[in-house]
Amino acid sequence: LALALALAPAVRVESFVGGPKRQLGRRLVAVSSRRPRPFPVMMSGASPEAFLAKPQFDLLALKSYRRETLLQYTNTQQSEPLRILLNGLVAVTSALAPLLASSLDAELGASGGAVAAALFVGSGLLFLRERGNRMAKLERLEKEYAAGDLRLRTRVAALPFGGSAAGREASVRELRGKARVVCVVGEPQDVVRQLREAAAYYRRFSQSRACAVFLVSEADGVLRAVTPAEVRAAGLGDAVGDDDRVTLGEWYATPVGVDAWGQYVDVLLGTDAADTVDTVDTVDTDVTDVTDVTNVTNVTNVSSSGPRSCWFALSIKGRSVGSGVSIGQDRAGEKQSLVWDQLLGDKLQPMELQSFTDSDAGSNLVGGPVGAAEAGVLAAQERFYASLTSGDLEGMEALLMPGADGEDSFISSVVAEGGRLDNWEFCLKEGQRPDGMKIGSRDAVVYADGTATSTCIEFPAPGLSMLATQKWAKKEASGWLMTSHRTIVYTYNAKAGGLLRCDNRGCAALTKSTRGNA
Repeated sequence: LALALALAPAVRVESFVGGPKRQLGRRLVAVSSRRPRPFPVMMSGASPEAFLAKPQFDLLALKSYRRETLLQYTNTQQSEPLRILLNGLVAVTSALAPLLASSLDAELGASGGAVAAALFVGSGLLFLRERGNRMAKLERLEKEYAAGDLRLRTRVAALPFGGSAAGREASVRELRGKARVVCVVGEPQDVVRQLREAAAYYRRFSQSRACAVFLVSEADGVLRAVTPAEVRAAGLGDAVGDDDRVTLGEWYATPVGVDAWGQYVDVLLGTDAADTVDTVDTVDTDVTDVTDVTNVTNVTNVSSSGPRSCWFALSIKGRSVGSGVSIGQDRAGEKQSLVWDQLLGDKLQPMELQSFTDSDAGSNLVGGPVGAAEAGVLAAQERFYASLTSGDLEGMEALLMPGADGEDSFISSVVAEGGRLDNWEFCLKEGQRPDGMKIGSRDAVVYADGTATSTCIEFPAPGLSMLATQKWAKKEASGWLMTSHRTIVYTYNAKAGGLLRCDNRGCAALTKSTRGNA
């Protein structure tokens, strides 16, 4: 400040001339009445997005990164580059110690040489480790920000003209601050199953301000958009119009420029990094259900010659909040790395507080009126909660699908590995059942194959809301019977710590654990 004041009489800044003046000590300092421009390039008419997307050479990494990547890293990791430079300086100085000693006519000696060698090895290793950590962070940020260049067509209402029937084409970057994005890539049968599962949460996507993009990978690895035939195969034929236009609401987005999406997926699947993953597990057993990787660099190396399978989720700021390398089932046919209610509860929580006064769905999945089929499922759901909160075991058993059709394969794997399963008689006892629990925001999706999924928000205690999902199958004599029930914490600004899964045998409570990705 003293140097600036001393030089002030000799400095003339044209943009400050005519501005208001303030007295600082005995000098008059001109103050600008205009906001300074953040980047000089902005004066040439370039957009901020174009400027931030340009590559910039990084001396420590000896390669170029996007400017926004380096800017984000600089803002969040201010001490790391300093540590790298200090370690590098010590390593170079130690390596040159004999030369420096001879130039000063000094004798380094055996002990001095040993100390210099030790310093060289230690600081050199620290330099390489810190530099490797820095490059890993930059690569992660580079992949996250590169996703902003991808384009899609969406009906997200937060975008201007986004709520129209045709939607609006936009880049993922334009959705920052407005919507989260989930991308799902896989073989046709896996994408069809994931589309079917995701459709049941169409209202939850809206509450979480999220949209999903689905890409089908052919046998040769070429990606394409989902076809109307595949939407019908998912049991969502009502969403396909006579002109083959798919209408699934604002949560469903279609990719624009599939080649660019394919190139981006190739970059993700070409990495070898593996980090920790969040899994949902039993307390005493080692049963995973969801792979929840903290960044998009955590996908393992996959050959680019075959079909791709992966998913990733971006936050409202465009940062990665989850990813995985499989959307299908494992070899046992029981587990998969993408489970929608767990993703919503743990990473894509609602953007606002929920209330039991929230009305039930006023329209079905495709925007039409709630039909007789959906009403029948909602009536069965209402009977389920009446039995659950009152402890009516006979009424509960009348709603459960008997036999193997009413058994959840995941619960079977939990039991097989030593997990605890409480039967319905125990769950409905006084002190165990959720007395007085309220529910709201109910909806149902009925599929073409005679099955259905219902969801709602449970409110077991003040300030706590949970996302509940029931799956149903229709029997001619008995009507809608429940095949599974599951709940997970779904609360504003709070991550889910576990979930509850139930079938006709009872319920198993699972908690989250973190472990390395093998």
